[in-house]
Amino acid sequence: MRTAIVTGATKGIGRAIVDALTADGWRLGLVARSREDLLQLVAETDCGHIAFVGSVTDSAFIDATVDQMVTEFGQLDAMVANAGVGTFAPIELTTDAAFAEMMSTNVTGMFNCVRAAVRVMKPRGEGMIVPMLSIAAKKSFPMSSGYVASKWAAYGMIQCVAKEVRKDGIRISSIFPGSVATPFWDGMGGAPWDTADMLQPDDVALAVLQVVNAPETCVIDELLVMPPKGIL
Repeated sequence: MRTAIVTGATKGIGRAIVDALTADGWRLGLVARSREDLLQLVAETDCGHIAFVGSVTDSAFIDATVDQMVTEFGQLDAMVANAGVGTFAPIELTTDAAFAEMMSTNVTGMFNCVRAAVRVMKPRGEGMIVPMLSIAAKKSFPMSSGYVASKWAAYGMIQCVAKEVRKDGIRISSIFPGSVATPFWDGMGGAPWDTADMLQPDDVALAVLQVVNAPETCVIDELLVMPPKGIL
C-alpha cells in the first residue's frame, strides 16, 4: 500500500488527483481548510483516507499532518503539494492582502509541505514530491503580477530542493498545467476563456499518476501539460 498527502484536496485539480490516486490503490491524507468538504470527500471515497483540516501556510499543522500519516500508515510515499490561490488584476489594483495571500499560500505553503516531506523521507532514503506549479512559473502574463511572482518563487525553491535531495533517494516531479477548467476562476466571475478549450482536472490528475508511477530508475523532473490549443 502506497501513501500520499494531497493538499487542496476537495475541489478542482485536487479532487481529481484524489480520485485518480484512490483508483490506483493509494491511501491518502486529505488536506483542506473546510471540515465539511473534507468529511464529505472522505465519505465519498470510503477508502480509509484521513482528513486533515487546516492551512498549508501553518507549518506546525503541516508537520503534524506528516507525522500522523507516518504514525497511521508507517510511511509517506508521496507529497502532492497542490494547494494554491490566485488573484488577477492590474498591479495598481492588486491589494496588499491579495498579494500576501498568494505569496503565503503558493510559496510559504509549498515550502512547508516540501520541508515536512523531506524530513520524513530522507531517513528512509526514498519518496516522491509532486509540486503543482503552473505555466505561470515559466511565462509572464498581464494582470497576473502577484500570481506569477508567487509561482516563479515556488519554482526557484523547488529547483534548489530537487538538487539537494537527489542523493537521498527523493524524487521531485514538478507539474506545470496550463489553464484548467476548475472553480479557481469563480472568484473572478468566471473563466476568461471558453472552458471547453481548457484542460480538465482529470488531465492534470493523469499527469500526477504518470510521475508517481514512473519506474524507480528514472525521475520525471518536469511535466508541462497544456490545452490542445496552447496558451489561451
